[in-house]
Amino acid sequence: MLEQVMSSLLLLPGLEDCSKTIVCDGYKLQTAPRKGTMRKSGWVTPDKAERYEQYKAAVQQLMDTGHPGFRNTQLLVLPQHTGCGYGVRAALQQHTTPYALVVQHDRMFVRGLPIAHVVAAMEADLGLKYVGFMTTSTVNHRSKLLGRISMSMGQKAAEHALSVAPKPFDGFLLQPLYSWYDSTHLARRDLYLGFIFPGRHCAKGGFIEDRLAQHQ
Repeated sequence: MLEQVMSSLLLLPGLEDCSKTIVCDGYKLQTAPRKGTMRKSGWVTPDKAERYEQYKAAVQQLMDTGHPGFRNTQLLVLPQHTGCGYGVRAALQQHTTPYALVVQHDRMFVRGLPIAHVVAAMEADLGLKYVGFMTTSTVNHRSKLLGRISMSMGQKAAEHALSVAPKPFDGFLLQPLYSWYDSTHLARRDLYLGFIFPGRHCAKGGFIEDRLAQHQ
């Protein structure tokens, strides 16, 4: 699946020349039965650990053999389990570019898009710090959210809270996104390093949307 995701980035003109980092989280070896959700807390069995090591070696081989989707890509293997959010932070600390495209391992692009135009829109509007790309979860995002919050604050108040109009840009239209999604997005690097993590909007071992989206 990762090979398909990386190959899908070739649909975005210019992205093949950008530096890319694949983050492999660390893990804790489970040698005795444990209670609770093991994988989320970083515990894996010896069998799964062995398969994970083989997976990382296979990813490295794709880089070493010149696979087009893995051009200008480095593998960042974390020594400890950190979770998704802090894995993103570790990758951002490897780069100095003002923008970062954060891509989950199972989210591939199915069609091309003018990524340079999205960056230009963010350059022109300093208040634009995050642009998410549509998934099945964000189709009809406003309607889904309206139905959820109108139960607690009433229909009229909910409609007023969600009344921000879509914003047109060169070649595309941006719809307001009212809560953070970890799914594939383009964001300012300083949004992460200057706000998300200093503000403790992500728990160690967790996802940003688990904490920040709840506050929103």
